[in-house]
Amino acid sequence: MKRRLLIVMLALALAAVGTSGVLAYVKGANARAIAGMKAVSVLVAQERIPSGTSAGAALRSGLLAVQKLPAASVPADAVRSVTPALSPLLTNAAVQPGQLLLRPMLVRAVAHVVHRGVTVPPGMIEVTVHLCLPEAVAGDVHAGSQVAVFDTVVKGANAQGEAQPACDGPHQQQLGGTVQTHVVLARVQVMSIGMPATSGQASPAAAGSPSAPGSSATSGQDGVLLTLAVSQGEAERLIQVTETGLPYLALLTTASRTNADSGHFLHVRTASKATTASSRHSTPAPAPDPSLTPTPAPSPSPTPRSCPGPPAGKHPKRKPRAPTRVSALAGNESAIVTWTAPKTGSPITSYTVTPFIGSAAQTPVAVAGRPPATWATVTGLTNGTAYTFTVSATNAIGTGRAAAASNAVTPSAPTVPGTPTGVSATADNGSATVWWTAPGNGGSAIASYTVTPYIGSAAQTPITISGNPPTTSATFTGLTNGTAYTFTVSATNAIGTGPASAASNAITGTLWQK
Repeated sequence: MKRRLLIVMLALALAAVGTSGVLAYVKGANARAIAGMKAVSVLVAQERIPSGTSAGAALRSGLLAVQKLPAASVPADAVRSVTPALSPLLTNAAVQPGQLLLRPMLVRAVAHVVHRGVTVPPGMIEVTVHLCLPEAVAGDVHAGSQVAVFDTVVKGANAQGEAQPACDGPHQQQLGGTVQTHVVLARVQVMSIGMPATSGQASPAAAGSPSAPGSSATSGQDGVLLTLAVSQGEAERLIQVTETGLPYLALLTTASRTNADSGHFLHVRTASKATTASSRHSTPAPAPDPSLTPTPAPSPSPTPRSCPGPPAGKHPKRKPRAPTRVSALAGNESAIVTWTAPKTGSPITSYTVTPFIGSAAQTPVAVAGRPPATWATVTGLTNGTAYTFTVSATNAIGTGRAAAASNAVTPSAPTVPGTPTGVSATADNGSATVWWTAPGNGGSAIASYTVTPYIGSAAQTPITISGNPPTTSATFTGLTNGTAYTFTVSATNAIGTGPASAASNAITGTLWQK
C-alpha cells in the first residue's frame, strides 16, 4: 500500500514538472512572436543610389530615408541609422529604390586604384595617351610593364614634322634644321593598354593584356590607348609630348638603365649644291665615332623621312575621325542616341545620326550647333522594331567616317506598371502600417499606389498614396482590434493601373504591444 502511494505521488510530481516546462515554452514562443511583429527603424533607398556614394551624403540628399518594418522581416545586418563611423563609407554597388541598406554594402574608400592586379603607386596619377602600334613596342607592352618615353623634335626655319591621320601614314619630317631625340620619362609604369574602336566594329583589347597579333587595331593601324602612372610633372611632359612631338616607348627590364639627357641630335643642311648631315649625342664619348663624321651626299632636293606614328602637335586639316561610344536608349516610337566627340583639327559643325533596321539605312537626323550636341532624340520610329544607330561628324573639310553601330534597341509603347512586391504589414492599436517595393513603371512614371485592406476575402475601403514619386508605405487607422487583416497594393501611371500584389502577412490589432 505504501509503495503504491509513493508511485502515485512521484507520477504527480513528474506531471507538474512537465506542465511547467510546456507553459514556459509557450510563453517564450508567444513573446518571440510578438517581438517579431514589432516595428523597427531601418534605412531604405528612396531613389537609385549610385555606386561610390557615401552613406552620409545619401542620407542628407534624401536618397536614403528611415522607415519602419516588422522586426521579423529585417535582416540582422540591416543599417538602422547612419552613425559617424558609417557616414564616410561608400556603397560598393548601386542600391535600387526600395532596397534595404545592409552593412556589407558599405566599404571604406580605397587608397589605390587597381587594374587587374596592378596598383597605382601612392601619390601618382593616371594619364591615358594615344600611340600608334610601332611606337608602343608593337604590342609587347602590357599592364605592369616599365617603359621609357622618348620624344623627337624637328627644329629650324625649314623644319617640318607632320603625321597622317589614324596612324595610317608616315610622319613627313622635312629635313633642314636640327632633329633631336631625347628621353622625356626615364621609367614609368603601364597601368593598362587597349585598342580604340575602329569603323564598323569595336575592337577593345583587354586592359592589362598585350595587343593580339592580327587584331583589327593592328591591321587598321588605329593605334593603342596607353594608361601610365605618373607624377603631376611627368603628366605635363607626357601630354606635351603627345600633342606636339613624336613620342616612342622603350620596353624596360629590371636591368635596363635610362636617364634624361639633352638627347641625340641630327644636323641637316639643305642647299642646291649638297645636303650635309651630321649627328652627335650630348653624352661625351671616349673616342670619336667615324659614323658621326659629316659625309657629303649630293641631293638636288630635300629628302623626306618616314616613320609611322601618331599625329603631331597641330593636327593637319582633315575630315573628323569617327565618333566613339555610340549608345541608344529606347522610348515610345523614339530613341535617345548619345556619343563621344572625335578629335579633329577643324571644329565640328554638325553630326549625322542614321537609324538602321538590320542593314537598311533609314532617314538620318542632323544635329547642328556651335558646338553641336553629342546626343539626339530620333523620333518617328516603329514600336516593336529593332534599330541600331551610327553617327558621323562633319567639319569644314568634309564628313568623316561613320562610327561603329550602337547597341540594338526596340522602341515600345508604355504600359501599366508592374506588380509591387515585398508587401508587409505591422499592427498597432486600431491601426496598421504597410510597406512594399516599387515595381517597374512600364515606361511611364508611377503617379500613385492603391492599398486595399481585406478581412478574409472581403475587400475593405482602400486608400490612395500619391506623390512625385509616391512613397512606398501607407498607414491605416480605424481598424477593428481582434480582427485579422491582410493588404494588397497596385500601382497606377498615365496608362492605367497594374495588377495587385500578393496579399501581405496577416495582422491583428490586439497583438500589438508598444
